[in-house]
Amino acid sequence: MSLVAGHGSPVAAWAVSVVALELFGAALHLAAFGVLGTLLTVGAGMLAVLVVLIRRDTQPSAINTIGAALWLLAATWLGPFGAMALALLVGSAVLSYLRQASRPRLIDRPRDPHEQPPDPRRVTWETKLAAPGKPLQGVTLGPITAVPGGWSAPYEVEPGDQQASLVVQRVGNVASAYRASISQVMPEPSDTDNAAGRLTVIARDNLAQVRTLEDDGPSIDLETGKARVGYFGDLSPTHTLYWTSTGGAAFALTAGDSNSGKSRYVETDLALAHDCPLIGNVLLDAQDGSSQPDFADAVPLYAEGVEECFETLQALDFVLRRRAWRVAHPGPWIDAQGRERTRGKPFLLPGDPDLDSMELLNIVLEELPMLLTDDTYGKRTTKILANGAKTWRKAGGRVHGVVQLPDLAELKSQAFRAQLRGNGTVVAFRTSARVAQSQLGMAADPSKLPQFFRDGSKTHGLAYIASVDRRHATFRGLLTADPFSIAQRPAKGGLSQVTLDLLEEYRAQKRKGRAPKPPKLRVEPPAPGDVQAAVEAALARAGGPLDLASIGFAVNEAVPGCPLSAVKDALRRGVADDTVIRIGDGYEAVDRG
Repeated sequence: MSLVAGHGSPVAAWAVSVVALELFGAALHLAAFGVLGTLLTVGAGMLAVLVVLIRRDTQPSAINTIGAALWLLAATWLGPFGAMALALLVGSAVLSYLRQASRPRLIDRPRDPHEQPPDPRRVTWETKLAAPGKPLQGVTLGPITAVPGGWSAPYEVEPGDQQASLVVQRVGNVASAYRASISQVMPEPSDTDNAAGRLTVIARDNLAQVRTLEDDGPSIDLETGKARVGYFGDLSPTHTLYWTSTGGAAFALTAGDSNSGKSRYVETDLALAHDCPLIGNVLLDAQDGSSQPDFADAVPLYAEGVEECFETLQALDFVLRRRAWRVAHPGPWIDAQGRERTRGKPFLLPGDPDLDSMELLNIVLEELPMLLTDDTYGKRTTKILANGAKTWRKAGGRVHGVVQLPDLAELKSQAFRAQLRGNGTVVAFRTSARVAQSQLGMAADPSKLPQFFRDGSKTHGLAYIASVDRRHATFRGLLTADPFSIAQRPAKGGLSQVTLDLLEEYRAQKRKGRAPKPPKLRVEPPAPGDVQAAVEAALARAGGPLDLASIGFAVNEAVPGCPLSAVKDALRRGVADDTVIRIGDGYEAVDRG
C-alpha cells in the first residue's frame, strides 16, 4: 500500500508506487539491459527491500506495497494482459484502500485534554535502564518530584533477587542515560529497606558554586552538637556531629587524595570548633606543620612532627583517663527528676556543671598514617589510639582522623578504624583506589567522583558523606575564604581549668622522671552547717512550701555537689529544731513573726 504507513491518501500512494516502478523498469530496459536483465535486476532489488523490511518488523502496509510491486513486475512479462490485467489492478487498489481505511488512524484521533503525556524522565528510565537486558532490569521508579535544579524519585528493586545498592553500582549507566555527570546523580539506598532507595538527578551543577563558611555563617548547636558543613546536590544542608546528647563525643574520619579538598574541609572543622564556647581544639600535625599552618598558633594545644605528636598523645591519654574517672565519680548529684544519684554519669556533655563544666576536646590528627607507621613510635601510637577510641569518647575526647587511604596498612588497627567510622561522621573525597568504598563502609564509590564540574571548574570539596543526615550522597563542603583571619580571632572556647591542671600535673611528673599515672580523685563531702544554712535560705526565699527536688536544686546552687541525703538530714534537723515544718510532701520555713 503506502511506504509511509498510513500517512496521506492510500490511492495516491499506490499510484505513485506503480508509476515509479514502471518508470524505473522502462529506464533499465532502454539502457539495453534487455528483458531478462530488467526482470532480474528490478526483482532482486525489490526482493532485497522486502527482506529488510520484514526483518525490521516494518508495518504491514509497507511490506504489502513491496510485495505488490514484485507481482506487477512479474506480471509485466508473464501476464495476464489486457482487460484481465486492468481488472486485477483496479481490484487490488480498491481492496487496499478499504483495508487501509478500516484501520484506526492515531494521527486523526482527537486527543483527550485530560490525558498527560508520558514523562520523558520516566520513559528514559523504562527504556534505557529498566527494560529487559538493560543495566537495571526490573527496577521500578516511583513518583517523580521536583528538587532545586532537578528531580527525585523513590525506586524499588526486585525483592530477593536484587539489592538497593544495585543502583549505586550502576550510577555511571544512570548518569549516561540522563546525559549527566556522576556528581549530579545521587542514588541513596534506604537504611531500613534493602529493596528500596531514592534517586536524585540534578540537571544543573548546583554544587559548582563555591559557598564559604564566612558567608554561610553556620555554628555548632550547643544542645545537639550538630553543625552544618555543606550542601547536598539538591541543596539541602549537610551536617556533622561534634557530640550527641545520648552518647557524648562523636568521632570523625576524613579521607581523600591530595588536591581533593580534604584539607579545606578540616579547616572548616577547626573553624567551627574555634567559635564554639564548649570546645577546645587540639591539632596534631605529623607532617611537620604543613597541613594546617593557619591554625597552628591558634589552637590551645598543638604539636608537629611524629615525635612531638606522640608525646602529646601520651599527655592526652593521661588527661582523658583522669577525666573519664572524674565523669564516673563526680560525687553524689541530683538528676533532672530530683533523684539523688550516688554513681557517676555515663559520658560527658560539654559544659555540664556537675562535671566542672569540662569542655569537648576536638583532637584533629592530620596525616594520621605517618604517626601509625613510624618505625620508632608507630606501635605505641597505635596502642594509645586503639584504646583511646574505646574510652576517650565518654571523657569528651573527639578524635578526627585525617588520611588519604583508610586501609589497614595505613591505620594498622581494624578496631581503631571501625570506631572512627562507626561513631560519628565519615567523609570521603575523591580517592584513587576503589577499595576506599568498602574500607569506609560507604554505599558510594569515592573513586568515581569527577575532578571537574561541567563548567570546567575544579571539584574541590566534593565528597560523599555518611553522617547524622543518614544520606550516603554527594555533597560539597563549605570552604573557608580566609582561614587565617578566623584563626586570629580569639577562640570562644578553649581548655577548661580541669584540663589545664591535669596537663600541668602530667608535665610535672614527667619532669621528675616519673611515669604519670592517673590517681583517683577524692570528693570531700560538704560541711553540714553549710547545707543547713543553704536549706533555710532556700525555704526563706520561697515564702511557701517547696518539694524535696526543688530544695535539692536550690541547695546545689549554693553548695555544688551536695548529695540529696545531706539535704534530707538538714531538713530533719530543721523539723526537730522547729525551724522547718513539713506540709504533705513539701517543707516550709517556720514563720517566727
